Amino acid sequence: GAAHLSFAMGALTAAGGVMGYAKGKSLPSLGAGCALGAAFIASGILINRGDGAQGHSVALGASMTFASLMAHRFGKTRKIMPAGIGMLVGGLSTLYQTNKVMEWTAPAEEEEGAVLDPLLWQQLICSSVFGGRAQLAPP
Repeated sequence: GAAHLSFAMGALTAAGGVMGYAKGKSLPSLGAGCALGAAFIASGILINRGDGAQGHSVALGASMTFASLMAHRFGKTRKIMPAGIGMLVGGLSTLYQTNKVMEWTAPAEEEEGAVLDPLLWQQLICSSVFGGRAQLAPP
């Protein structure tokens, strides 16, 4: 179902953090991998319990964080593995989770004027991911 990607990303990020620690004694890799892994797994549990909007929002935040961390690392090392692949996988997960958040938070089709403009969608997603603290300025 819809939670499979969250569980897979949780396992991969946690395993990557453990491997980063085992290989290079990197405590930041261990901490980030385990924290992001826990966030992805929690999102999968929420999705399985029927709270898709919240579950996909948590997974979206974790995906964006993971993609950003891997992009930063790729910029420093230029290594395809793990940074380049991690950046790609995190980016694809971000796209998927964004789509799922929009599906779960879309107004009902039968409502009059149910189409939201893109800026409002961005604000809705940021609000879901960052608990309402993020505000986007109009263009």
